[in-house]
Amino acid sequence: YTADCTYYLAYIRYSQQRYDDALSGFLSLQDNAKYEALVPYYIAEIYLIKKNYDKAEIVAQNYLSAYPNQKYTGEMYRIQGTADYHFGKYHEAIKAFGSYLKDNAEPAPRRDALYMLGMSYYRTGVYSQVPVTLGEVTANKDALTQNAYLHMGLAYLQLADKNKARMAFEQAAASDADLKIKEQASYNNALCIHETSYSAFGESVTVFENFLNEFPNSAYADKVSSYLVEVYMNTRSYDAALKSIERITHPGRAILEAKQKILFQLGTQSFANTQFEQAIGYFDQSVTLEQNNQSGNSDSDDRDTTKTTKKSSSTKSTTKKESTTKKKSKSSSSKSSTKSKTKNKTTKSNSSKNNRSSKSQDADEEYLIDDADEMETYTLPSGENMRNAARVKQGVTAVGITVIIATVISISLLIFKKSGKK
Repeated sequence: YTADCTYYLAYIRYSQQRYDDALSGFLSLQDNAKYEALVPYYIAEIYLIKKNYDKAEIVAQNYLSAYPNQKYTGEMYRIQGTADYHFGKYHEAIKAFGSYLKDNAEPAPRRDALYMLGMSYYRTGVYSQVPVTLGEVTANKDALTQNAYLHMGLAYLQLADKNKARMAFEQAAASDADLKIKEQASYNNALCIHETSYSAFGESVTVFENFLNEFPNSAYADKVSSYLVEVYMNTRSYDAALKSIERITHPGRAILEAKQKILFQLGTQSFANTQFEQAIGYFDQSVTLEQNNQSGNSDSDDRDTTKTTKKSSSTKSTTKKESTTKKKSKSSSSKSSTKSKTKNKTTKSNSSKNNRSSKSQDADEEYLIDDADEMETYTLPSGENMRNAARVKQGVTAVGITVIIATVISISLLIFKKSGKK
C-alpha cells in the first residue's frame, strides 16, 4: 500500500496548499501503473500555481499525446492554454482553450480560462469575440471584471459601436477594485461621451470636470483640459463655462487661460448691456488672473536659475579637485599599470562567467513573471486632435490680447465713472 499512501498524502498536501510537499509525492508516482494517468494533472496544476509555465506546458503536452480521451483531458487543455497565454502565444492559447471548452467535464468553464480566452481574442484582433467571451466573466465585482469591461469597451470601439463602448467603460469606471483601471476607463468614457455628445455644452463638460477632480495628477489631465478648453472656446455659454471652471478643484494652466478669456467675454457682455459695475468686476478678475500667472511663471524661472547657478558652481569645484587628483595619479599610474594588466586578465574571465550565469538567471526569471495586462486608452482620430489643438492654440494666443483690452476697458470705465460723478 506504499503507492496508495503516497498518493493520498500528496493529495492531502495539495488540498492544504502545501504544494512543494504534494509535488514531491506526485512526482514519485509518475511510473506507477495505477497512478501514471492520474498524477500528471496535479503535477501540471502545481507547476501552473507556482508559475512554472514551461514545465506545466510540457507535462500537459505529454499527457495529451499519451492519454487523449481521459478524465483530465479538458483540464490539460486549459493548463496548456494558460501557459501559452502567459508566454504571449495567443493563437495557440485560443486553440487550447477552445479544446478545453469542448472537452470540459465540469458543469461550467472556469472563469479565469474564459478571461484569458477573451483577452487572447483581443490580442489577436478578433474583436467580435471579445465581448461575447469576456461578458461571461463579469458576474463578480472584482478587478478581473473591471478589466474585462475595459477591454470590452476597447473592442466595441474597434467594431465602431461607440454606444456599447461607452456603456462598457462606464461599468469599468464605476468599480474601485483597481484604481489604475478605473482611471483608464474614466478617461476612455470621457472621450466617448465627448465624441457622441449632441449638445455643445452638456454631458461631456460634466464628465471632464469629474475626471479632473477625481484624478488631478493623472497623465491624461492635460489632454482632458485641452478638450475642456475646446468646448469653452466653441460655446457662447460663458456663465456656464465659468461655473464649470469654478467646480474644478485644481485647474491647470490651459483652464486658467480659458478662464481669462471667458471673464473678458462676460465683461464685454456686461459692458454692452451698460452694466458697468459688473463689467469692471469681470475685467479686474481677468487682469489679476493674468498677473498671478505671470508671477507664478517668474517664480518658477527664478527657481530654475538658482538651480543652474548652484550646478555651475559645483561643477567648477569638482573640476579643480579633478585637476589636482589627475596630477597625483600620473605618478602612481605607471607603477600600477603592470599589476593592472595581470588583474584585468583574471577579472575578464570572471566577468564573462558572471555574465553567463546572470543571463541564465534572467531567462529563468522570465518564466516566473506574472502576466500584467497592459491598460490601453482610446484616443480621438488624428485629424480631430489636430483641429482641437489648433482651436486651443487660437484661444490661448487670444488671451494676451484679451488682457490688454480688458485693462483698457476697465480703466476707461473708471474714468467714465469719475467724470459722471463730477
